[in-house]
Amino acid sequence: MTNDLFSIKELMSGMAELGAANLMKSLQPKTDDLTQNEAFDKFGQGWVRGHVKNDLVRGYRKGTAKNSPIYYSKLELMTVRNAEKVSRLGVFDNTKI
Repeated sequence: MTNDLFSIKELMSGMAELGAANLMKSLQPKTDDLTQNEAFDKFGQGWVRGHVKNDLVRGYRKGTAKNSPIYYSKLELMTVRNAEKVSRLGVFDNTKI
């Protein structure tokens, strides 16, 4: 029971964090941008690259030059991370989702 409550608390906290990040993105869009190195530091290089490879996360360039930095949406990365937690906990098992 205690483990279930902890899991529910973690999920609710993650959803609240997503809501706050979504609000910040709409109020100050530049705060949502993470450089590739920042994304790797915060979420892990292997994790980010794996989700880019699986088309769950997309990087983008603000410039047209071939060597312009790659940026990621912090909100998008957080959303995928929380979706993984929900999936791992089996929250939507036995549903049509």
